[in-house]
Amino acid sequence: MNHRLVEIYDQLFHAAKTEIQDGQGLSIDSFLLKPAGDNRRGMTLLIRPSAEIMQALQRIQHQIQAVLPNQYFYPLNDLHFTVLSLVSCTPDFDAKELSLRKYIDLVQEAIFGHQAFQLNLRGLTMTRSAIMAQGFFPSGSLDHIRDHLRTVFHASDLYHTIDRRYKLETAHSTLIRFSNSVLNRAPLLPLIEQLRQIEIGAFPVTDLQLVSNDWYLRQQHTHLLATFPLH
Repeated sequence: MNHRLVEIYDQLFHAAKTEIQDGQGLSIDSFLLKPAGDNRRGMTLLIRPSAEIMQALQRIQHQIQAVLPNQYFYPLNDLHFTVLSLVSCTPDFDAKELSLRKYIDLVQEAIFGHQAFQLNLRGLTMTRSAIMAQGFFPSGSLDHIRDHLRTVFHASDLYHTIDRRYKLETAHSTLIRFSNSVLNRAPLLPLIEQLRQIEIGAFPVTDLQLVSNDWYLRQQHTHLLATFPLH
């Protein structure tokens, strides 16, 4: 078990729990209320879950939806785990204006020789804005891939925003975003507490995908740029 990941997920949950109990409430994503006006785009290297994991995550969504309706539940085909956001979503970004071949070559250089690994999903965590499935990976696997990506991109002259917002360490998948006010928040925290240790499943990560995308990785705005097999 990667104890650092356990610590991060626990900190996220307990911070959100304290804020909600102190009356700060949930953070509503205003862009989800007016999706037609959301032109934020970026470029992301990600992992797609297996079909079995997607079904398991959907069952959890349905369980939460029974007590927390009218929120944004990620469709199955939008579920993902971010490896790194190479270019964070900003208004009017267009991947076609970049030298895509150079980005693809740099990613290929960074992940060369890295082996496939297993991603284990257990339990949920949350922030005031979202509910997420907790992913765990063998020590050194995804960390090393991210570190090599950081090294090659920081040494290049290609535009990127890696780690500009925060340094990504986890392998979580966002299941739900709060898009509307919750009139009855009483069942929310007890339910997430109940699901904190639920065994969701595991799947092998055998390739990474480079995509251009919107903020939520919605299928209609996500375009596959390249696939990178792991050994």
